[in-house]
Amino acid sequence: MNNHPRRYTLSLLRRTPYRFFIGVIILLLLSSCSTGRSASTEEIPATIPAPTLNPIFDAERLSAHLGTDQPTANQPARSTERSTPTPAPPESGLNSLSPGVYQIVEVFDDRLNSNWSLDYSHGVEYDLKNTSPLHNGSYSISVIPARDFGQLFFTVKKGAQETYYRSDVLGVRFWLNSGEGSIATSDIGVSVEGSNRYPYWVLNDQSVEKIQDPLFPEMRLYYLDINTDIPPNTWVQIEMWLDNLPYEPQYEYVTGIRIITDKGFVNTIYVDQVELVVQQEAK
Repeated sequence: MNNHPRRYTLSLLRRTPYRFFIGVIILLLLSSCSTGRSASTEEIPATIPAPTLNPIFDAERLSAHLGTDQPTANQPARSTERSTPTPAPPESGLNSLSPGVYQIVEVFDDRLNSNWSLDYSHGVEYDLKNTSPLHNGSYSISVIPARDFGQLFFTVKKGAQETYYRSDVLGVRFWLNSGEGSIATSDIGVSVEGSNRYPYWVLNDQSVEKIQDPLFPEMRLYYLDINTDIPPNTWVQIEMWLDNLPYEPQYEYVTGIRIITDKGFVNTIYVDQVELVVQQEAK
């Protein structure tokens, strides 16, 4: 009687299929491996490779590309709204240059230089033989705005006997008189135009890469070191140095000078002694 249960058990084991035992062993092994992997995952976190970025998205390169500072931990991010920067004028105009390194090209002084034209001026009435007020000589140019954003536009003529290379032109300067009224620092703008194809001004010249609109930066008087309104009947010299211009495009030839009146400005103004300051050729 005591051995009967044992014989029953042995008999049951003999009748159990061999594949059953193999399956149980495999399940136990799989369970053990799964548990090991789980424990290993908890102890050693997975390493995710950092993405490879195009260099243009690198913060330092992007800052140089856009001309803006990137925020740091102690510096809040700046507004993305674009504002026109204020260029710093040269120390004292021509006084900052060594004697003999520049020469003056007179665009207008009593008369218009034969290499230049005012034919493309628009929105203004002008007189090249105005006799009062004068800053120098016998004549100045009177300018009467006829509509908003009128322009006294000096352009290099086709067939001109002189070529004005951008690499040689240091700046533009002229004398401005306010007439009977005053001139606010935002009433007048100045711009210089150029070309990569023609040494003279051509309508719809598209040889310069368009990096902004307008292509050639228009500088109001407050960007040209004029810090207060110009009182009535006052002469002031305006100087614009090309290397100080923000966002200036690359071009080979200087072909035009614009003097622009602002919207709503209707006062008669006077212009005299319009000049290019050009680097003196080495001898």
